[in-house]
Amino acid sequence: MVPDYLNYRLTGVMANEYTNASTTALVGAISKDWDDEIINRLGLPRKIFGRISTPGTKLGNLSSAVKDYVGFDCTVVLPATHDTGSAFLAVPARDDKA
Repeated sequence: MVPDYLNYRLTGVMANEYTNASTTALVGAISKDWDDEIINRLGLPRKIFGRISTPGTKLGNLSSAVKDYVGFDCTVVLPATHDTGSAFLAVPARDDKA
């Protein structure tokens, strides 16, 4: 997923952010982890699915290359990267105009 790739490029740490991973339909609603049954049925190798992290998780600091390029260091915290639910609620629609 693009947000996870950007976070990886910033920190060098691989992680899948939960709200974004959930859009794949491969995450269990109760377990909040990859659904091994679905993954197996699809014939996908489980090893390609990294850990799932929740929004607000401290991912790490900037990588040395990024830190040198921007001239500072900071902690990268995973944001919620999937916001369709928020966008849906923000639509100014009324029942009579939907």
